[in-house]
Amino acid sequence: MQLNSDDLLNIPGRLYFINWLIQNIKSGLITKSEENRNTFILSPQLSDSFVIGRYYNKKIPFIGLSDTYIPWFFDMPWMKLFIEDTTNRHFLVLGENEMELALEIKIRKSRSSILNIENFPYGEKFIDIIGIKKEDDQNLLIGKECLKRLPIEFIKCINDYFINNDKNDNEEHSYIITEGMNDFNPLLASNSWMFDGAVLHKEKNKNL
Repeated sequence: MQLNSDDLLNIPGRLYFINWLIQNIKSGLITKSEENRNTFILSPQLSDSFVIGRYYNKKIPFIGLSDTYIPWFFDMPWMKLFIEDTTNRHFLVLGENEMELALEIKIRKSRSSILNIENFPYGEKFIDIIGIKKEDDQNLLIGKECLKRLPIEFIKCINDYFINNDKNDNEEHSYIITEGMNDFNPLLASNSWMFDGAVLHKEKNKNL
């Protein structure tokens, strides 16, 4: 296997993601799907790290990502947002050349309507990821800069996309979670890990 410079730079963030996944599984904030081994379900509490909204002057919706995630989140190869059109479940999907893992985010009904298919009557469907930072219980700092744009795909069932991966439990997989990683604690010592991803301005929660 050959690694290029981008691969090497992404290793710390990818290890941090694995550690984040493991620690939240241990604490009960993330559960493994009983339907397939590739889907992990975030609790409502952890799902609050992802805020769904829509720009005032744009038709494109956004996912507001907690600033504490930004130093490592984009080192993962996020591919798209899946929405099951019958159950209204939402999945962030990652993978290099094919889908390998999905995070199910619990979105409040009052927010999930922003992502209803009828709100995308023209053209392709996308969602922006921007930075957010909680200032206090009433205010959020909302990033103006799009950090990543993902396509949205409306699907019938998430399991249809991972069934082949479940046929062979011994198949090597990029994101298998092992007990050996339980005590992993990466040190983020470089200044490059500091949050500098977005220009922020104040908005009330109710306006998101």
